[in-house]
Amino acid sequence: MASDTEPEDESQCFSLATRLRHHERNIWDLDFSPNHPHICSGGYDGKVKVVDFEGTVLAETKSGPSCYYGTRYSTDGTHIVSGDGDGAMRLFNAELTAMETITVSSRMVNRVVFYPDSNQLAVGTCSSGAVYLTDFRTKANDKLEFAAGGGESWGCEFSRSDPSMLYVGSGHHVVQFDVRDFATPVQSMGFDGTVHDLAVGPDDMLAVTQEGAGTVLVNTESWRKTGHVLHTTGTVSCGFHPTEPWVISGGENTASVEINDYTTSERLYTTLRHTAAVWVTRFSRDGLWAASAGFGAECYLYEYNGLPTKAAGKLS
Repeated sequence: MASDTEPEDESQCFSLATRLRHHERNIWDLDFSPNHPHICSGGYDGKVKVVDFEGTVLAETKSGPSCYYGTRYSTDGTHIVSGDGDGAMRLFNAELTAMETITVSSRMVNRVVFYPDSNQLAVGTCSSGAVYLTDFRTKANDKLEFAAGGGESWGCEFSRSDPSMLYVGSGHHVVQFDVRDFATPVQSMGFDGTVHDLAVGPDDMLAVTQEGAGTVLVNTESWRKTGHVLHTTGTVSCGFHPTEPWVISGGENTASVEINDYTTSERLYTTLRHTAAVWVTRFSRDGLWAASAGFGAECYLYEYNGLPTKAAGKLS
């Protein structure tokens, strides 16, 4: 794969593989396929697209809303769910040739995530502050509004150890609740900056981005902040490595991307290739790839170098 600009420091654990140029406007979300070397993404150009790691567009929606925000694959890779600027959650097959639509709100749906091991049940967060649990089989949805959040709802992820537990970023808070009792939040925690994204990692460690204040880690068992602050400038996106204690995060104003080990505070990778806010950062399911995207239709793909680190043997 060709590099977009000059070579990077080869001592870093990851290196730039290529720049993907498949959207015409801002990219709000993306996800790696669990089955193929493919990425799905949603953009401000009103398209959901599937591309390979060389940037070849394999499928795209032909018409739809003004923009797509959240975009995720199901665990089995057979479906893609997306939230859009018209307040709808849309379910596609992986080829984007079939679609089911459920309008849940008059406001945009910011982030989406499938219920674990389901390709029909999904959660969407909304700019109104509401969160929707939507079943595409029955065309029904349950709605919860967070009084504690006090703002838009953005990042949402299910617990790795207990699939009934969902974490949602809302305003300056992260709220945990049990989807079996959607009416009452279990607990919430306040943060210094607006929470745009969150991610659940090993042992249900929680990474939380704060606008203007960096990425904070939360021990969900004790429901306390750990004291670790990664990527100390304001961050708007984050993701956990599937097996290692690594967090990838994207900057709000610095437009930087960092990969950090939260157990050692070691910075494994950093780049300033983006020229504007980095709205999504993700690892692939096998942990050998990472991606970042955001304003200006910028999207970069990074490859694990296999260099000697404490975890290299696990990934080689």
